[in-house]
Amino acid sequence: MLLSCNFGAGFAEYEWRIRTTGHAPPGHPSPRWQGGDLAGGHILLLAEQGFGDAIQFVRYAPILQRGGARVSIQCAAKLAPLFETLDGAPAIVPFGENAPPVDCHAPLMSLPYLLGTRLDNVPAEIPYLRAPRDAIAPPAGDGRVRVGLCWAGSPAHPDDPRRSCPAAILAPLLARRDIAWVSLQYGPQAGAFADTGHRLEDWSDRLDGFASTAAAMGALDLVITVDTATAHLAAVLGRPTWLMLKYSPDWRWMLDRTDSPWYPTMTLFRQATPGDWAGVVARLQAALEGWMDG
Repeated sequence: MLLSCNFGAGFAEYEWRIRTTGHAPPGHPSPRWQGGDLAGGHILLLAEQGFGDAIQFVRYAPILQRGGARVSIQCAAKLAPLFETLDGAPAIVPFGENAPPVDCHAPLMSLPYLLGTRLDNVPAEIPYLRAPRDAIAPPAGDGRVRVGLCWAGSPAHPDDPRRSCPAAILAPLLARRDIAWVSLQYGPQAGAFADTGHRLEDWSDRLDGFASTAAAMGALDLVITVDTATAHLAAVLGRPTWLMLKYSPDWRWMLDRTDSPWYPTMTLFRQATPGDWAGVVARLQAALEGWMDG
């Protein structure tokens, strides 16, 4: 249902995850909010699933605040400095620390259902997160256009072999010398181009968290990435983001479209057949030609 843009029915059915063992969100002893007027009440929003999921759906916190609610958010410690920049400045509590007394709670990914999100009313006021003021910015460039590149997600993700792109397939992009390529890659794939002769600025020593990565993205003209938290972070910051998608995408990217209602600055590049990363790279090359000329 969500893949086919039927958000009303899809998000209602997505509540079944709460009864599963593998996708159930964190719990809290307070009553679970079931929708309705929150004016004057204090709600705790609980981040769930991956970092990208939390970055995408934390957008609903300012909406609740504008409706008169007091909002606290409990999330992974790695996200806390980034979420502290959220519009409305809700209280941020890392998991493992005691949350304040609240009137009710809700998992972040239940908010589209509880607030009646449809395809035609997706809240997409970008940016709603920013680089923290104390985050260290990267060094000045040499005047060329700077493009960040991330080709692999976490190997712990169950579908990572299909969503990550083998580094060697990206070689045609890196052949362009009029672009200053910057590696935004983290984890075991970070050194994939170290001995290949392709020149990438290595900012890995600066990407020690989401706050520092957000600061680095502020110095980029474009981010090209596979479907991982890097994509969500770049797009939520309002950076032009080109997303490389596997043939059978995650539900949030829907089907047969090159844009995303969640992220106005994002363009989707989909595999035409399963595993066809070479075709994706060819379309990226053509898009780069027009983008650079424009």
